[in-house]
Amino acid sequence: MILGLGFVGLLLVAALFLLRETYLGVISEFWPTAPGTINHSSIAERYSTDADDNETVSYVAKVRYSYSVGHRYYQGDRVSFGGTMGDSEGRIARSISTKYPVGRPVSVRYDPTHPQRAVLEPGIHLWLLLLNIVFWGIGGGVLFKLVRGRWLQKPITVGAKAEDLTAAT
Repeated sequence: MILGLGFVGLLLVAALFLLRETYLGVISEFWPTAPGTINHSSIAERYSTDADDNETVSYVAKVRYSYSVGHRYYQGDRVSFGGTMGDSEGRIARSISTKYPVGRPVSVRYDPTHPQRAVLEPGIHLWLLLLNIVFWGIGGGVLFKLVRGRWLQKPITVGAKAEDLTAAT
C-alpha cells in the first residue's frame, strides 16, 4: 500500500509538471510578441548511465535569446514548452540550432504577467499531450485500484464467528 502510494505520488508530481507545461504551451499562443535576437546557439552532449553502467549520449540544442518589453531587457532560453528534447544522432539538436543561428532576429512570445517567461515556439507538441494522457491515466488507474481495494475490504473483528467471516468475503 505505501509503495503504491509512493508510486502514485511520483506519477502525480510528473503529471503536474506535464500539465503545467501543457497549460503554458496552450496559453502562450495568446501572449504578445516582442522582437528579439539569438545570442547563443549550440549543441550540447547529455550523458546518462543505465542500471548496467552502459553510458549513452544524447544531443540537445542550447539556444539563448534576448528581447525587451517596455524599457526592460530579458534573456530567455526556452524554445518550446515541454523541455528540450534530445536524440542519440543529434538530428533534433541540429535542426533547432540551424533554425536559430546567432544573430538571427526572432519574434519572442512572452507572458504579459511575467515577462521573463518567454518562448520562441508557442503551443504544445503532440508528444507532450500524449505524455499527459499516459501519466494521468496510469496514476489515476493505480490510485483507483488502491482506493477501491481498501474500501472493498471489510474489517474482521477479533472473536468473530466463522459464519461472520464467510459473510464478510
